[in-house]
Amino acid sequence: MYIYHLPGRISSHFLTFCSGSPVMKPCFLSIFVLLNSTPMKKHCLFFLVLLFSVVDAGADNLKAHLNYSTFYAPVTGPYIETYMLVEGSGVTFVKNEKEKFQASLHVLVLFKQDEKIIEYNKYDFLSPELTDTLSNVHNLINFMDQQRYTLPNGTYTMEFEISDKHSTLPPLKTTQQIHINYPEDQPTISDILLIDSYSEASEPSMLTRGGYNLIPSVFNFLPENQNELTFYTELYNIPASLGDEEPYLITAWLESQENFQKIANIGRNKREKAKPVTAFLAAFDISALPSGNYNLVVEARDRENNLITSKRKFLQRSNPRFNIATDGLTDLSIAGTFVEKITSVDSLREAIRSLTPLMDNANLIFTRYQLDKADKKSLQRFLFSFWVERSGTEAEYAWNSYAKLVRLAQEKYSNGVSKGYESDRGHTLCKYGKPDHITGNALNNWSYPYEIWQYYSAGNQRDAKFVFYSHDIATQTYYLLHSNMVGEINNPHWLKMLNRNGASSDVEYQSFLEFYGYKILEEYENPD
Repeated sequence: MYIYHLPGRISSHFLTFCSGSPVMKPCFLSIFVLLNSTPMKKHCLFFLVLLFSVVDAGADNLKAHLNYSTFYAPVTGPYIETYMLVEGSGVTFVKNEKEKFQASLHVLVLFKQDEKIIEYNKYDFLSPELTDTLSNVHNLINFMDQQRYTLPNGTYTMEFEISDKHSTLPPLKTTQQIHINYPEDQPTISDILLIDSYSEASEPSMLTRGGYNLIPSVFNFLPENQNELTFYTELYNIPASLGDEEPYLITAWLESQENFQKIANIGRNKREKAKPVTAFLAAFDISALPSGNYNLVVEARDRENNLITSKRKFLQRSNPRFNIATDGLTDLSIAGTFVEKITSVDSLREAIRSLTPLMDNANLIFTRYQLDKADKKSLQRFLFSFWVERSGTEAEYAWNSYAKLVRLAQEKYSNGVSKGYESDRGHTLCKYGKPDHITGNALNNWSYPYEIWQYYSAGNQRDAKFVFYSHDIATQTYYLLHSNMVGEINNPHWLKMLNRNGASSDVEYQSFLEFYGYKILEEYENPD
């Protein structure tokens, strides 16, 4: 048993070995984290919807935060690690036979393919033992559990069921679709792990990876008081591309999730020689990183700068100390530019509002808090600066092209109450452009009206798909239900939610699939 005292925030995207080399059967390591500060703030919990899942039954009820990572071991093949952080304020502590206070959770984990159980684990997870001399200790303790499962490459539905053994509340349940893909003959990168702290390992232990003892971070949310971002990943099978011991370069950086532009002065490089497994541990100074959505990118390139393999991880940053204002734009000349022709303050404000599908959080802060206060010159400078930063000398052309998308969104998706770009379909149209293919059905008795959009290329991603549906017959407003695009809503139950008649049983759902569901799935998989 390991006990850690972590001042300040608590996080965990946890990684460790279960002793020795990777194992074939499930194993687990329980990590207890004692906090000497106040419990996690609610705004941190809000951002967790962007992770694999959050199970939160409300105040004083069971709260368990779940995440996972996948890796590859040369001897045993791919495996997945699951991480569960339990908040002590939501569990019941009772006296055990040692007269110590302890909480106990019952956990069931299933991995399924087409409703067939491929792997499972059923176990009791115990908190650390506490004496009754600590006042309100259940408000201060959070404890963490890790499990590991060897699974072949493939797509699985992972199901978690968690219950407090000393509570009458019903169990918490959540599911997530996971993909494991580590070809033996191709270079790949493991999931990127965020690290809370690390130290050199004097001797191997259950916490050791790549020569370091690592304490992971559960959340992809970076709060204001976090000034450093530390992460770890592993690269596999690089010799398959280069040959043994050939030199190559590992590069890591942050990019805006909205426009994929690199963040200046945040990055790391490391030269390596090709080996079957290479560990990569790095840290960034993020003290000046503003609030926003970002991707952490790791890639490997050969000496000719050809890409070998890459991996991205979505992050979210809150940094209220960073204040967006128009003061820095006062010296920007707009003479003779396209924005000089827009003289109406109302038109300028609406033009800037229409940019929200493209904005990062810093610009959204300006739009929300300063747009209605800024004068005409400041608005013109902001609009001009926005497009110059994105498109350089082609700023006017880019603005005109985007304005056409805004008008198209207004024509197609405005409902008379909100602007077209404010709708889910209009937002997607403005952000990614016109889809290459749209299919769907608005009139059938089996499913809600739906549309499936396919982009051959969107941002840096190929074959991006979006599923919209409408459950409001009166307004026919379509909402984004599911997407495979990084950073967008990913809902593994989207097909079931399209069922107009509900699916209270497996038999009813199977009937829906046979009559119409498989057709929808075929449209999603092969929209052309």
